[in-house]
Amino acid sequence: MIKVLGDIPKGEFGLACSGGVDSMAILDFLINGRYNPHVLYFNHNTEHGDEAEEFITNYCKEKGLKLTIGRTDLKPTSNKEKIWSDLRYEFFTKFDFPIMTCHHLDDVVETYIFSMLRGFQSVIPYRRENVIRPFLLNEKSEFENWCKRKNVPFIQDESNFSVDHSRNRIRHKIVPEALIVNPGLKTVVKKIVKKQNNK
Repeated sequence: MIKVLGDIPKGEFGLACSGGVDSMAILDFLINGRYNPHVLYFNHNTEHGDEAEEFITNYCKEKGLKLTIGRTDLKPTSNKEKIWSDLRYEFFTKFDFPIMTCHHLDDVVETYIFSMLRGFQSVIPYRRENVIRPFLLNEKSEFENWCKRKNVPFIQDESNFSVDHSRNRIRHKIVPEALIVNPGLKTVVKKIVKKQNNK
């Protein structure tokens, strides 16, 4: 069962959706809970961007969901992860309602390890300006299982499997080894998330 940290916003709220398994699981979870999120998609002008935009557009039309799309013509040649993230959050600041992202516990573990490698300890916070992250206590596998059980469609960005980007390298190479050294790592990080957000 998908767990919610805090409360689902009342009134209009946005859901950042990429078309991947995480955001499609949450979108279906919200629809089944009789919520009507304003879907937000940001096209980063990558090889996968137009495919994802078409998929999300068609899905929202089918479900009768409001969709707003942001785009960039920028093609960064270095520091891509940060630039893409900054552009996406800049898009989010244009809205005056809460926006939920679908970050999960596995994302938090990656951030935790990434920050430790840089000499400090950090986890993904529940809130950043008008952006909230209510699903931080769920493992990615819960979203995958949700889509499988309920036949929820999603698309896969093949670049997620590349280890050219730092986060992907941590996800595919370092996290599996860290979990062998400390099988309770996710439990440790989950406690930090709860303590930090007092939820």
